[in-house]
Amino acid sequence: MLRQDYRASEFRWPVNEVLALVVLALAAYASLSLATYAESDPTWRFATYDAGTVDNLGGVAGAVLADLFFLLIGWVAYLVPLALVALCTQLFVFRKKSTGWMIRFANYAGFAMVFLGLCVIAEAHLSAPILNLETQGGGLAGTAVFSLSSELMPVEVSMTLALVSVVVGLELLRGFSWLRVCDWIGRVTKNLCRLVGATLSRNAISDSNAHRKGVERRPARSAPEPSRFDAGNLRRDGSGLLARTRAAIGNGDKRRQRTQLASKRRAGKPPKPRGSATSMRVEPSLGPAGGVANRTSDQVSPTIAKKPEPRVPVLPAVELLDDPQLDIQGVYTERDLAEMAATLTQKLGDFRGEAEVGSIQPGPVVTRFEVQPAPGV
Repeated sequence: MLRQDYRASEFRWPVNEVLALVVLALAAYASLSLATYAESDPTWRFATYDAGTVDNLGGVAGAVLADLFFLLIGWVAYLVPLALVALCTQLFVFRKKSTGWMIRFANYAGFAMVFLGLCVIAEAHLSAPILNLETQGGGLAGTAVFSLSSELMPVEVSMTLALVSVVVGLELLRGFSWLRVCDWIGRVTKNLCRLVGATLSRNAISDSNAHRKGVERRPARSAPEPSRFDAGNLRRDGSGLLARTRAAIGNGDKRRQRTQLASKRRAGKPPKPRGSATSMRVEPSLGPAGGVANRTSDQVSPTIAKKPEPRVPVLPAVELLDDPQLDIQGVYTERDLAEMAATLTQKLGDFRGEAEVGSIQPGPVVTRFEVQPAPGV
């Protein structure tokens, strides 16, 4: 069975590719025939025709095909090549996948819904007749559906249903989700806004940097050099020269005073004896035997004689503590103890354990329960 399915899938690939090429050729021929449609071309509505007077590039068959499309679906006929290209793309993309009859029926139904909805919209908004034809903008299909819907409901409701038919038909035809389309549009808009913001901020930063560099490179204006022959400058120069002279005299007096003080200090110090180092060596005197051991306690340094006594921590008196509360039973009332016993029994029952609380011994920190389990527990 698997081998037969594999052979069938292998045979389906070239068939879908051939169909895609055929549909693409039909789309090109239909677009050429619709684009070169002329009113004077002989069509199936004419009893006789002259083959030499055909202006359609598709020939007589192209003229007949274009006339038939315009008669049936009106101005929507120009979308037929696009629909054929979409069908060609679908055949080529899904050539390696096996599609059931339900998927194909959904695709065909979507195709019909798209064209019917567009015909109704064209019939309502494009009321001009098509060339030499007697039909309106939506063709025979648009006229029939729009007239029927106008009798049953208002025009606004008919347009809404036609738009919904187009949207649902596109989703069935191409198999995409409009939610993903909305997400994609939002993502693209967000990225564009982020790109524009980054570009604007980058331009602002570059402008500020250029302005700062221009300010730093701008040379400072130098003050004009005053003239030497200006009376004010002569007075300022004379006062400055007098101040500099006084400062030099004061510095000389201070230097002279420091020299005199240094010479007086050198004169007051005794001269250092000159000689060898051995002649000036002083031998240490050991004194009596025992040396430091025979010194009295008064002669020993106080830091050596007196050792620091260790500090004994002083504990607070016991009288500072509060008296113990011997009345433990007064902490919980009998009602509290009964509720605690009932809670304990209930919790043991949650684990399928049956027991009875025999006695309760409340304490300051821990409350003790004596439990009597049921037989077999």
